[in-house]
Amino acid sequence: MAQQKRRSGRVRQGTRWPRLWLACAASLLLCGRFDAPYSGTRRVALEQGWPFGPGELLTFDLKWQFITAGTATMGVVADRTDSTAWHIQAFARSTGLIDFFYTVRDSLVATLDSRTLLPTRFEKRQHEGWYHRDSVYLFDQERRIIHRKTGAFACSVKVHDMLSALYRVRASPLVVGRNVTLTVYEGGKLYTAAVNVLRRETVTVPAGTFRCVVVEPILQSEAIFVQKGRIWIWLSDDARRIPVLMRSAIPVGKITAELVSYQSPSS
Repeated sequence: MAQQKRRSGRVRQGTRWPRLWLACAASLLLCGRFDAPYSGTRRVALEQGWPFGPGELLTFDLKWQFITAGTATMGVVADRTDSTAWHIQAFARSTGLIDFFYTVRDSLVATLDSRTLLPTRFEKRQHEGWYHRDSVYLFDQERRIIHRKTGAFACSVKVHDMLSALYRVRASPLVVGRNVTLTVYEGGKLYTAAVNVLRRETVTVPAGTFRCVVVEPILQSEAIFVQKGRIWIWLSDDARRIPVLMRSAIPVGKITAELVSYQSPSS
């Protein structure tokens, strides 16, 4: 029994670095396929002025130190029955040598109200080595209640999940020297996240060269965006605010996500 507990502990410790991408609002090793967008909700994106909408698809390469660890995709899909609902989908897949020793198949799906970008449902599926865990949260934003498998969780403000939080930041004005503040629910706790806007910088990634705004998420409590480390996100300094580069410094090394391709929202 003791040996089994020690073994379980090693597995949980080892899963920390792959989960950093999940903690960033997407999943560290992301990859997957997106359904065709429902064209009727592109109008909502235009009316609200969001820099993204159904049909947008981001593809990333992810590295741990100098080793290619996986591929990543994040995208927006319209609900086929509710014209005001969007699904933000993120999928993770380890590749190469990492996949042989430590298989990762993770996914996040946030269903949100496209008029407010507030989530109504969040689903997280973590399949990382021997660690498997699935979670579902239902958000009642008006009543300030989050329904979970373990029961209802009351909160005093409207909240985001880790994935919709990233898109909320993309939709916010980004002024150097200021921050974007929002409340995030994860793992049975509420966190206040201040996303600091640090500077402007030009970076080159496989998708091209981009003028960017660099932001750093800081939490007032236990880390969500990154565990025992720091993360910086380069968002394109234009109306799209595309996540171009993500870099994390953690005890076990450096993790980098580089944009490989960008598909714009459907017209």
